Amino acid sequence: MTASIKFMQKLTEIALEKIPQGVFTDANLQNLLRGSDDRRYGLVKRALAAGEVVRIRRGLYSLAPKYLRQPLDLYSLAQKIYGPSYISLESALSYHGWIPEAVYLVASVCAKRSAQFNTPLGNFSFQRIACPLF
Repeated sequence: MTASIKFMQKLTEIALEKIPQGVFTDANLQNLLRGSDDRRYGLVKRALAAGEVVRIRRGLYSLAPKYLRQPLDLYSLAQKIYGPSYISLESALSYHGWIPEAVYLVASVCAKRSAQFNTPLGNFSFQRIACPLF
C-alpha cells in the first residue's frame, strides 16, 4: 500500500469516526489532525483527487456520498454554506407541501449580500432581506 493511499484512507476514516454528519471545515480538520497546515492541505487534496471528499465551497467539505452513513440534510448544509441564514421562499413552501411544483434548489434568506452556490451536492440560493425582518 503506498503512503498516499494510506493518508487518504486515514483522512476518510478520521472523518467517518469523528464527524458523524459527514460535513467538516478546515477548522474541524485543524482540531482533528496534528501537523502543519501544508500536511492537512495535502491530505485534503489527495482525498479530493481520489473522490473520497467533495469540496462544497472553500474551507467546507463533505465526505463523498458513498462514504456517508446517512444522506446529508441539505437544509442544515445551507446554514453551513452561508450563515446565518434560514430556509425560506420556495424551499419552505415545498417542504410543507403548499406548492405542487418541484424545487431544484435550497432557497434561504440572509442578512448578508445575496449569493448563489452551485455545489456537487445541490444548488443553494441566498436572498438578502433587511436586518429587522431577519
